[in-house]
Amino acid sequence: MRYAAYLLLLAGLVFVSACRASAPPPQPAAENRTLIIFYDPQTGKQPLLEAVRRQQAKVLYDYKNFNGMALSVPPGQNIQKTIRLFEKVPGVLSVQQDKRMQLM
Repeated sequence: MRYAAYLLLLAGLVFVSACRASAPPPQPAAENRTLIIFYDPQTGKQPLLEAVRRQQAKVLYDYKNFNGMALSVPPGQNIQKTIRLFEKVPGVLSVQQDKRMQLM
């Protein structure tokens, strides 16, 4: 009788462990490839648009009221190097990666 109880318990443990869903391995977070760039309205956006074309970036949004743009940097380009390049464009005031900000 005792042997049967152990077998039943063992079978139950095997069954439970077999039925347990294993969590998929964690996936690395996708790299944020969106830049927000603000420029001096007196210089205009033409120098920035030329740099966007040279870098093969894509304009996602043109913030006309704020003199800024959201750009998508192509995969394969080093994001930090691209930020430094855009910071050197005449008229560019700031370059930063897009990120979620929470107000407290």
